[in-house]
Amino acid sequence: MTVTLEKLLSNTASVEVSYGEDTITLEYYPGKVTEETLASLSKLAKAKDEDAMVEGFRTLNTVLCSLIKSWDIMSGEQMLPVTMEYLPQLPVMLRARMSQAILKDFRPEA
Repeated sequence: MTVTLEKLLSNTASVEVSYGEDTITLEYYPGKVTEETLASLSKLAKAKDEDAMVEGFRTLNTVLCSLIKSWDIMSGEQMLPVTMEYLPQLPVMLRARMSQAILKDFRPEA
């Protein structure tokens, strides 16, 4: 049986992220976790100055936006879309936990 690249990239998985007293469920694309994704995320961990940190968080937001299909974060009665408009508004620790949860699900032994 053959499989297409499009199918591999469109498969989804779910993870839960704890933040304070809340639990957020993310649906993400595991097929989009690539070497480039991992390298991009490691840049933030290695950031030494303010400019590098700012760029690292921009990269984190871009990576999360490409990996996350949906989440159960609401504004009022509406589900917020996963976009570059809303990601930077989320607490830094929550975004870090989102990336950690995806990577742990992707590589449980890590």
